[in-house]
Formats: sequence, structure tokens, C-alpha cells
Amino acid sequence: LDGGGGRYLFQRLDQMMEDMAMWVANAMEHLPFRPVAEEVVFGSRGPLPPIRIDSGPDSPEVVLRGQLDRLDVVPNGDAAVVVDYKLHRKTFDYRRWECGEALQLPIYLLALAESEWEGRPLRPMGALYAGIVAKTLEENTFSDRAYEGIMNHDYLEGIFPGGTPWKTPPLGRSGNDPRKGPTRYGPHVVGREFDALLERTRAIITSQARDILAGCIDVAPSRHGTMTACAICSARPVCGIDYRLNKARHRVDRDRVAILADLRGPEDDGT
Repeated sequence: LDGGGGRYLFQRLDQMMEDMAMWVANAMEHLPFRPVAEEVVFGSRGPLPPIRIDSGPDSPEVVLRGQLDRLDVVPNGDAAVVVDYKLHRKTFDYRRWECGEALQLPIYLLALAESEWEGRPLRPMGALYAGIVAKTLEENTFSDRAYEGIMNHDYLEGIFPGGTPWKTPPLGRSGNDPRKGPTRYGPHVVGREFDALLERTRAIITSQARDILAGCIDVAPSRHGTMTACAICSARPVCGIDYRLNKARHRVDRDRVAILADLRGPEDDGT
């Protein structure tokens, strides 16, 4: 590590640590959650139990294990939030989730829903990405986009009766129905959307588990327009997929608002 390359590496690491410390300090100043643990394992050897999936009467039980980067709770309460660190800002992609791909945050929420912490049942409030490295100086201050992910807006209203720290459009603007909450902006979803998202996630991973156990593991990368997952897959040289023989899984081209409306159900949409 001698020379200019080594100095640059250490300077870069030092800047990353400074950015992360500033981000955490800003977030803790604006949010009620407080970190209680890091690298929290959910599984047989961790403080949180694994997620158990019923794969059918004639199939073995499927057990999901994993690790949370950080667990936050509301002081003197049972509401919990998972924080997942990313190098840069990342948003939750509802379209990829609906196609069974972007399942990380919803799976973390399922892990919380079946867990206790210090003898108290946890109530999942949200799962959030935390981008720790700022691209510009302005990004190192807390803003409405400091956290991205999934947040139960109904829980937040109970904690922040005067308004949440995220900027949300007034109800009724941008096509929002006052009964449905701010469904177009930031990490917010209303309670019934949040609950339905978790139920749908369990259904997705149950279906995937049953397919794997049944031997349905065809090579079928996802495709959206002309873009496929092959473009970012490190196994592409080994896979050698031939699209003359293999078919891609086309993503449904629906936006976040349409997906959330579907989660609310036809009754809430007045149909």
C-alpha cells in the first residue's frame, strides 16, 4: 500500500467513515428510532428466529436465515425498523418486487414480524436502505430522501402527530385520495398496503420454494424492455445462456402507484 495508490485508498476509506458518521448523526437527530443491535442474525443460531415456509404437505419445510445490518426500535415501544447499509442511495423497486426479485427488505420485515426483542414482541414499522457515501456535500445533510425503502405511514402518524420528518405532499395532491395517504412519495405506504405487501411477499417466496423443490430451476433471466439481468450477472461467462433456447421472464410494466392500488384491493378503490 505504499505510494500514491495506497494514500488514495486510505483517504477514500477515511472519507467514507466520515460520511457514514455524519449520516448516522443526522438521522438520529431527526428520527425517533434508536439502534439496539448490528449484524443481527435471524436463524437457529441468532437472537431472532428463522422464517419458516410451508412448502406443502408432501415437501420439507423451508427455512430462511439471514442477517440484518442494523435493528432500530422506538424507545419504550415495540415498533422496530431494519436499516440496511448501502454504499450509495438505493430505492425500493416495487416493479422488481412484484416480479419476485427485490425481496430483501420485505423478507427482513417478515423476520421482524415473527420475533421478540428483550422479551417483547416486535412490530415491524419499516425496512430502509441507508446510503452512507455522499456524492455531493448537500447529500450529507438529512433530507426527505435520507432514507429509502418501506415505511408504514400509519405507525409514523402515531409517533409524529404533528407531521413526519419526511416531506410528503398534502393528501389529495398528485392524484392521492385523502383516504389512502401519500402513496406516491418517499418510503411511505399506508397500513393496509404495508400488511398486504408482507402477505404477498410470503406468498412469493412460498411459490419460489415450491418451484425449487419441484426441480423448476430453468434458466430464465428477467427482462424489462431490452435490458436483462444478464447485463449485471457475474455468472454470465459460466452460464452461456442461449436465448434461442431459453426464454426470459418479462417484468410487468406497472409503476409503484398501480402496485400499491392493487395491494389495497378493489374495495378501497371504490370498484
